[in-house]
Amino acid sequence: MANGHHNQPSRPALPGVFAGHSIHSQNYRYREPYAGKRVVVVGFGNSGSQIAVDVSFAAEQTFLAIRRGSWLLPHYILGLPIHKVMTAELSYWLNRLAPWPLSGWLLTATYRLLLGFPERFGLPKPDHHFTAALVTISENLLNRIGDGRVQIKPNISQFDGNSVVFADGSRETVDAIIYCTGYQTVFPFLDPALFAAPENRLPLYKRIFLPAWPGLLFIGAFQANAWGLLPLFEAQAHIIAAQLAGTYALPSQAEMEQSIAQDAAATARRFVDSPRNHYMLIGPIYADACRRELARGQRRAARRYRV
Repeated sequence: MANGHHNQPSRPALPGVFAGHSIHSQNYRYREPYAGKRVVVVGFGNSGSQIAVDVSFAAEQTFLAIRRGSWLLPHYILGLPIHKVMTAELSYWLNRLAPWPLSGWLLTATYRLLLGFPERFGLPKPDHHFTAALVTISENLLNRIGDGRVQIKPNISQFDGNSVVFADGSRETVDAIIYCTGYQTVFPFLDPALFAAPENRLPLYKRIFLPAWPGLLFIGAFQANAWGLLPLFEAQAHIIAAQLAGTYALPSQAEMEQSIAQDAAATARRFVDSPRNHYMLIGPIYADACRRELARGQRRAARRYRV
């Protein structure tokens, strides 16, 4: 199963009826159709922040409606690409050596030291430590806010024709809404009785194996704080290839289910409780866990072969 999890858009159910045009970010392509219009972008993830910046160069006014604060990263810091400063190696050793939430305190303090306080630009103050949720990457958002081209609003509370009412009671007349509100993880070709992922909770051993059906294998059914996901897919593929070749063996079903429960508990402790984070992981830590699991599985296979 490698069908991805950005396929079924999630849109909030809000009271009232909006008379304007609305789409999900999945269908956003160009800024030109929004020229001269008043646009609300809903959501403060990567899609929301980046689409708000893009559409603000064409729209008369862009509003960015944010439900929860997030930590905002630029593309460059100290004259270097962000991934050269906040490296995967640094993330690995910090998360490996410092228990949570100590690592969260250290990461948050480092962010404040290097990047300051996004709430000074009118953004909601994050209610969690840095990396306790998927971070938001947008190079020009703060500039567009400072220029007045993007105006920050709280979450939408209801619609009234062409008017949008926000949680603080303010009201704006708008022409279009772009929902950047994420996706639901679905497997429409599988019987839900066999496997489903309500609220993006995936009961998989090492995020790969379904214990009752060890021949049903998953790649990429997760979200991660990482500089790119392809190395993580490859780490999973090494385990799957070894299993198919007979050089990797799974533990018992009971052991896998116990591991899944422990993983879910650790995720709940580490990340903000929302569907966006229910399948989150720390990329460098997970890549190392896959390497360790491959070695353990190879030893299990060798013992079974000798028997």
